[in-house]
Amino acid sequence: MKIIKLCMLSFLFLSLSCSVSEDTILESQEVSGTHSFVYQSTSSVFDPGNNANAYDTAGQLHDALFEAYFSSIDQKQQSVVDVVQSITSLAHSNAHFVHLSDTSYVFDSFLRLEAVLKSPNVALTASIDLQIEDPTIALLFKDFLTQFEVHCSSEDDYAVLHAEVVAFEAHILSMPSLTTSDVAQILTTTSVLRYSVARRKKRPKKNTDPEWDLLIANMTGSLEGSSKNMQEAIVFSLVVGILENQ
Repeated sequence: MKIIKLCMLSFLFLSLSCSVSEDTILESQEVSGTHSFVYQSTSSVFDPGNNANAYDTAGQLHDALFEAYFSSIDQKQQSVVDVVQSITSLAHSNAHFVHLSDTSYVFDSFLRLEAVLKSPNVALTASIDLQIEDPTIALLFKDFLTQFEVHCSSEDDYAVLHAEVVAFEAHILSMPSLTTSDVAQILTTTSVLRYSVARRKKRPKKNTDPEWDLLIANMTGSLEGSSKNMQEAIVFSLVVGILENQ
């Protein structure tokens, strides 16, 4: 039996637009000893961010590089290597991404990428079991994703979905017994999830795959990459999501 049910997550119904601003500015800010970048929207549209999440830089940069990719890259079918090279090049041109590490980023996780693309759902479950140290928290995370899958497929109001993710993040932050590693990997993944859902609700899918399958790819990539560092989480998630959507 599942130890913890996600019915404890309260749904906050917000009367805000579910679209994401195309005209946003990333501003540097220190949060809990880590660098974060918060959106300063130039309009009143709904902001997919969560300032309480100290790892929200992941989702913000994921979204910025997503926009840069689809604004500048030829949308023809690309190989795995092509997509990795395109995203890596865009990442290197983003000062905020570069600022995350003292060393130049190189993507070298092609074997894991192949495994995730082959079966994102299996890879996500395996990643949670392998990377989340506390088995109770691993189960909690799986429960959340199971519930969120149902809501994501039936709920068109992004504000409702955003509130559900934020509520889960608040619950994770309220648990002092969690290891730093577990918190970092979960909150990095949920940050990418919030921004990815906003984009999916805004940009129609290119193929006929269910929307959740595409989000699973994003989350699996983020979780896989977060075991290494935030840069890897951002790039891995973007690459998997783009290739899954071709």
